[in-house]
Amino acid sequence: ALPILSENPSLAVAAADALIQLAPATHHAAARSKLLALANFETHPFFVCVAALNVMDRVSNWTEQELEQMADIPTESKSIPKVMRFYIPRLMERLLSTTLSK
Repeated sequence: ALPILSENPSLAVAAADALIQLAPATHHAAARSKLLALANFETHPFFVCVAALNVMDRVSNWTEQELEQMADIPTESKSIPKVMRFYIPRLMERLLSTTLSK
């Protein structure tokens, strides 16, 4: 089984990152899908989401459907620590603006 299917979200983020950087392109869609799921603050711990978003920021081959899913990722959540609430909307804005312009 691919490590991105791991129930450990930190391992899944690292595995998705490695697949995108090192594996053949046939594995990239599964890795991007996993990152999109792990970036949701409603369902995953804060730092897992930030790690997923940071990996996503380095990816350039998003499909239109993935971009729509990315735009739906919440940028506000009670699970986001107060001191970091400014960071997530800025990161998402950067991610979407640079991704859409690639």
